[in-house]
Amino acid sequence: MNRLKVISKKYNGSFRSTSEGLHLDAGADHICVLARPDETFFYHSHGKSYTNRNGMLQYYFTDRWYNVMHMCDSTGSDWAMYINLCAPAVLDGDTLTWVDLDLDYLVTLDGEVKLLDEEEFAQNSKRWRYPKAMVDTVRDVTDNLAGLIDDAAFPFNHIEQREAYRKWMASDRTVHS
Repeated sequence: MNRLKVISKKYNGSFRSTSEGLHLDAGADHICVLARPDETFFYHSHGKSYTNRNGMLQYYFTDRWYNVMHMCDSTGSDWAMYINLCAPAVLDGDTLTWVDLDLDYLVTLDGEVKLLDEEEFAQNSKRWRYPKAMVDTVRDVTDNLAGLIDDAAFPFNHIEQREAYRKWMASDRTVHS
């Protein structure tokens, strides 16, 4: 297992956030990253570093227009999953890059599903001239995500992901180094 740098950008090319995590798995279409509760990340728009309070399993896809963050070691949060709508991720050596497309879903521990940042998407799609095909794709994915989340199949199977996270944290010494 290697450390992986995760870079998030906005559509205009500006940096959104930078973080690191442990590269656990790469399938044909996905990359799984473990972010420990003490990992730091830098939000460029805020100009600040933050310490992650929630241990997470993060799934990035090379063929899907979203990524999924499972909050697995939650401290004072009722979040279960955070889903970013984004362009498919690119893995290049030890760096994973993804482009944030503003819309997000938040899924709470009690199963409430909230679509966030619709105004930001509308503003940025005009300001940065998102291509119509991309806007249509993001809208289609947005429309389908609520049903996928309800089905609780991979990668939206939060209970199983939380258990996998706990097993990784308990059993693998390299996670703690």
